[in-house]
Amino acid sequence: MKSKNELKVSNLSLTAVRRDGDWEGWIKFYLRGVYEISKQATIAAKLIMDLQASHRVLVGNLGKASNTAMRLLDMLYQKPLVSVSTVAEKLLLLHEKQSQI
Repeated sequence: MKSKNELKVSNLSLTAVRRDGDWEGWIKFYLRGVYEISKQATIAAKLIMDLQASHRVLVGNLGKASNTAMRLLDMLYQKPLVSVSTVAEKLLLLHEKQSQI
């Protein structure tokens, strides 16, 4: 969501395009926005990858259950919202093990 200041700058940039034909100013404004969002997305992606790596270490230490747990972890990083039945189906769990999830 844009702040009031960002909206004001955006509106001024658009007004300059309409009034003065300042396309170069608008393109520079737009590209600055793309650059800033790209930096934020890169940071977020790195944080998620670091979190996944630390979770993989934790899950790897579970012993006997680590194989299934690792598959579940990988599945949750691909699709964070799942049902118990989907987990059971994807991991080929027996019915009695579903209730332990």
